[in-house]
Amino acid sequence: ADVYAVAGYDTIHLLAQALDKVKGDTSAGKDLIAALEAARTESPRGPFRFGKTHNPIQNVYVRLVKGGREEVLGLAQKEADDPAFGCAMAT
Repeated sequence: ADVYAVAGYDTIHLLAQALDKVKGDTSAGKDLIAALEAARTESPRGPFRFGKTHNPIQNVYVRLVKGGREEVLGLAQKEADDPAFGCAMAT
């Protein structure tokens, strides 16, 4: 799978969780946003959730692609989070 396929997979799982929380009411503005902020999923790339600036918190892996084959060499950073310095949402 490529990065776009995995992003789509994550998106549908997070949206399904949030919509379930608001009983499918897409007009539930603030409640739907809060449900998305609290959503967590087990992505093909590991655990995934959003930080306070709405950036993903996820594992980062080191991979080797050789001869058209991909191998995961290990975990580079567990639950990497973008601190978004200067972002008003971070405060």
